Amino acid sequence: MRDVRAELVRSKAYRITYWVWPLILLSTLAAVAFSSSAIQKALEEGATPTSQIEAVAFMPGSPTFFSGLLLAFWTTTLVTADWSSGTINHIHMAMSDGRILRAKLIMVSAASLLTTVITTGTAVALSFLLLPSSLVLATLPSSVFWVNVLGTLAVHLTWGLLALVAAWWLPKPALSVGAVLVVVLGAPALETAFASAGVSTPVFSYLPSSLMNTATLTGSELATKMTPLMAGLLLVAWCAVALASAPIAGAASTAEPPRRLSRIGEHPNLAALPLQDGNTHTSGHCRGRSLRRQCFAEVPIGGAFHRGGRDRT
Repeated sequence: MRDVRAELVRSKAYRITYWVWPLILLSTLAAVAFSSSAIQKALEEGATPTSQIEAVAFMPGSPTFFSGLLLAFWTTTLVTADWSSGTINHIHMAMSDGRILRAKLIMVSAASLLTTVITTGTAVALSFLLLPSSLVLATLPSSVFWVNVLGTLAVHLTWGLLALVAAWWLPKPALSVGAVLVVVLGAPALETAFASAGVSTPVFSYLPSSLMNTATLTGSELATKMTPLMAGLLLVAWCAVALASAPIAGAASTAEPPRRLSRIGEHPNLAALPLQDGNTHTSGHCRGRSLRRQCFAEVPIGGAFHRGGRDRT
C-alpha cells in the first residue's frame, strides 16, 4: 500500500488529475441529457413507460467513449510523466518494475471504478430530474440496468489498462494515446473498409471496439452476436493479455541506462559509496528507510548528482 500511496501523491502533482473528473462529469451530463430528451419525446408520442425501461438502463454506458478517452489521457500521464520528468530514475532505485506496475495497476483500476461510479450516479440523478420518477424506479432493480453498469465498468477498465500498457511500452504521451486510439478506432475503420469491399469476417466482433459497444448495449435488439456479459468477460481477457505483455517491455527497457535503473541495493554507483557514518555501502545496506537516506547522500545518475532527492549538476 505504500507504493500505491506514493503513486497517489505523485498523481496530485499533475494538473490533469484536477480537471479530468469534472470533464467526465460534464460529458456524462451531456450524454444523459441527450438520451433523456429522446426518451421524453417517445413518451410524449404515446410510448408506454415499460417500453422505455431498456432505454433508461442504457444511460450509464452512453458516455463511455468520452469518459474512457479522458481516463486514457489521465492514465498515460500517470505513467509517462515519470519518464519525462526523470522521476523514474529515483523510483527504480527503490522499486522493481513489478512493484511499479502493480501500484499503477491498482491506481488505474480504482480510477476506472471511480469513473463508473460518476457516470452511473450522474445518469440516475439526472434521470430523476428529467424523466418520470416511476420510470426510473422501475429501471433500477432490472437486470438490464445492472448488466449495463457492469459493462460500463468493463469498458472503463479496458480504456484504462490499454492506456497503461501502451504508456509502459511507449513512454511518450502522444505515442501511447495514439496507440490506444488505433486499437479502439482502427478496427471499426478496417471493418468498414472490408464491408465496402464485400468481405465479411466475424473477427471484428471480438476486437475491443466491438466488444465495448456490445457490453454497454444490453437491449436484445442491439446485442446480436453475443450477450453483453460475454462481451464484458472478453474485454477483461483482452486486458489480461495486454498486462501480460507489460513485463516484457519493462525487461527490455531496463537495459537502457540512465532512463531505467536497477534497485537501490544493486545500483553500480552504490557499490563502494561511503555512507554518512563512515561505513562502506554493500548490497542490502539501503533496504531500510533511514539507511536509504544515507545512500541517497550523493549518487551520480546520468551525469548529475542527486543530493537529498534533488538533481545538482
